[in-house]
Amino acid sequence: MTTADLKQAYYRLLLPALVAIAMAAAVRSSEMAVLISQAAAVKIVGAGLFAASIAVAVGLPIWIRTAFANRMRAARGVAESEFVRFQRRLIATALVAPYLAAVALALSLPSFYQAGCFLAALYAMYYHYPSERRIGFDRRLFRVGQPGPC
Repeated sequence: MTTADLKQAYYRLLLPALVAIAMAAAVRSSEMAVLISQAAAVKIVGAGLFAASIAVAVGLPIWIRTAFANRMRAARGVAESEFVRFQRRLIATALVAPYLAAVALALSLPSFYQAGCFLAALYAMYYHYPSERRIGFDRRLFRVGQPGPC
């Protein structure tokens, strides 16, 4: 599996999210957005979406990477299929953030929560893009393709 395959998976997950963001922006601009009337509900939903966005963009990928590194620390190398599964899991987890940003935009939440969700989505899209350099670094770090475990 090559970096091109990971990029294809990345775009397959990202493009529907970008369409959802565009649709949410169109709905919002046409003033048909779902308005949450109670201030307490706005705070709860907004804070929940904001926290979830940060969790899937930053927290869960760190946890997944740490768990993978701990599981592979005694191994002399990592199988290609296992490495690809790990990378796909990272990408899929991080790219939930753009979907949450679309929800925050569609619900017409206060700008603080929308901006936070949007920034988390931008971070997830940027940091977890499967570039040749990042995938090459991870391949060297986890010794992909070298002899199996002791």
